[in-house]
Amino acid sequence: MEGYLNHLNDHQKKVLKEFKDLLDSDHESIKQKIYQEKYGAKVTQPLSIWNVNLEVESDQRDIILLKFLRAREFKLEESKDMLFKTLEWREEFKVEEVKLKVFPEKYKKLGEIYKSDKQGRPIMINYYQHLIVSTDEEVQEFLEWKVQQMEQIIDTLSSKQWQPAEDIIVIHDYQGVSMFDRSSSKKVSGATIKLLQNNYPETLGIKFFINISWLLEKMFSFFLSFTSARTKSKFIIASGANYREKLLKYIDADCLSPRLGGIPIDSQEDPIQLVIPPKETKTVNIPMGNLDDHCEIAYTTESQDIQFTVKNDTTNTIIYKDQKEYSSTTVKYADRSLYQLIFDNSNSNQQKTIYYKFKIISSPVIQQSEGNVNNNNN
Repeated sequence: MEGYLNHLNDHQKKVLKEFKDLLDSDHESIKQKIYQEKYGAKVTQPLSIWNVNLEVESDQRDIILLKFLRAREFKLEESKDMLFKTLEWREEFKVEEVKLKVFPEKYKKLGEIYKSDKQGRPIMINYYQHLIVSTDEEVQEFLEWKVQQMEQIIDTLSSKQWQPAEDIIVIHDYQGVSMFDRSSSKKVSGATIKLLQNNYPETLGIKFFINISWLLEKMFSFFLSFTSARTKSKFIIASGANYREKLLKYIDADCLSPRLGGIPIDSQEDPIQLVIPPKETKTVNIPMGNLDDHCEIAYTTESQDIQFTVKNDTTNTIIYKDQKEYSSTTVKYADRSLYQLIFDNSNSNQQKTIYYKFKIISSPVIQQSEGNVNNNNN
């Protein structure tokens, strides 16, 4: 894609070199203008942003400078001003302190950073039904939390040495949000957009709007009709139940957050991948635990036409059966029977990729009120 590292035309290469020459020759006076004249403190550290030294030649520096150049259509003066204003803002906002701040528990419901898409881009998810902002203090706290979230995901970007990524995937979940009751977010939405546009340029790869009402979908579509083709390509609107289908075009099923139909079992092991050809069935033995232990079982896939069954093979008893894109259940080891998972793809002409996990929990961590099986369907 033109305008990115190793994909520059002659003009873009020229402007990038001028930008780097400016920083190389004038970084001391730049630091003095940004920091010393404004804050009265002499800066001995290198001019830097997002843990990248802007005074030293590197691919990482080029990537950052190109973000500011693309944001200003490779106009050097405007790109330079944007970078310098961002550096000033980071000092005023005390970004380094905000990165270490501990926020109230409610923010854990509001957003998360979870795994990566098929191109290695980290995924940021926000759940707007939990956004309640009414006072100026709450607006400021939300902005600080958003900045911390952005800084964390940029740290994730820079840590991907095995597969460098320049931008991120953002998912905005509007489940339970009504366009007629937006007073809680009106104060903060404009401030957030302005903050991100001015200080985190060219960070967005794709943004999904999921679980939105049909009316919100029409409104988003209308506003997008006035934007450029490049901007339109970064926004995907998914109303109703089809959002998962659209997400799975970019994100593997095992990399979906549990809150969006991923695997809910919390364990260190990666999910097990199982490929099932069309018209076939695969059987997997469930690991054996001690009597009265429990085994949590969860799976996720990309379509609903596969049947998931938990069976006691010793007694030939069906314990649990479902046909969903994702589901989970818990089995109690009441005896020494052999328990099995059965994935039945016999009704489909398409190959399926299943991701599943087991987790054995020792008794009495789980208490069950009915029988030997506790189902938790999603």
